[in-house]
Amino acid sequence: MLTVTAAAVEPVTLAQAKAHLNVLHTDSDVHIGALVSAARAHVEMTTGRALAAAQYMWPAGPSWQQLPLAPIAAVAAATYIDSSGARVALPAYTVDLERGALALGSGSLLGSKVNITFTTAAPAVVPEPLQQAILLQVQQLWDGEDEKRRDTIAALVAPYRLNLGV
Repeated sequence: MLTVTAAAVEPVTLAQAKAHLNVLHTDSDVHIGALVSAARAHVEMTTGRALAAAQYMWPAGPSWQQLPLAPIAAVAAATYIDSSGARVALPAYTVDLERGALALGSGSLLGSKVNITFTTAAPAVVPEPLQQAILLQVQQLWDGEDEKRRDTIAALVAPYRLNLGV
């Protein structure tokens, strides 16, 4: 999945992350902000739940396609490469925004390289366990691997997984 437009607002603030890490100086603010983004992305991909609004491009299959995150705010583009090598907009597709699923609906696309550009919808409230998982993932990235912390992160996100088969 390629990020087209990064999230402008994270579900965990820089101040929350710094307090969790017990960092008082501003020297590492940019680095810690990047860790928050990476940790959010990790929790999103683990759960399949969008936690911030961002735009992505995803290579899809030729029929029903489950996007990696839900819910979806909008699909900006759905394109494929035709037999001449030109990128062409899909003539028709159906979107289930809540589930993050698309029906591309054309058997003639079999084997075609389809790209979906979509924007995720940020939830009104990010559940506290997912915020804690983000903070623990930031700490994991800051301090290094810790097996107990990794297990705690997994336990916090498990009840929120949408992509249980993955």
